[in-house]
Amino acid sequence: MKSIITNGKEKGTDGIDQQTMMDFQEGVMQAALGVMALAAVLVGAWGLLSLFGGITMGGGIMEMARSWISAIGGM
Repeated sequence: MKSIITNGKEKGTDGIDQQTMMDFQEGVMQAALGVMALAAVLVGAWGLLSLFGGITMGGGIMEMARSWISAIGGM
């Protein structure tokens, strides 16, 4: 992209200040990263809640371990 320098500031051919555009893009990327991090936290919390729910509904941690070994071993 061609740029024009006026008053010491670099502007693109469309007249947008390049520094302002870079700041905008950085802000968008930070927001996107924040949304992805929030999604990861929500998925992790859901996984832990499911694990604890399975332990309590299945009769305790020993019964869950026995069932897991049975499922893996095919017995």
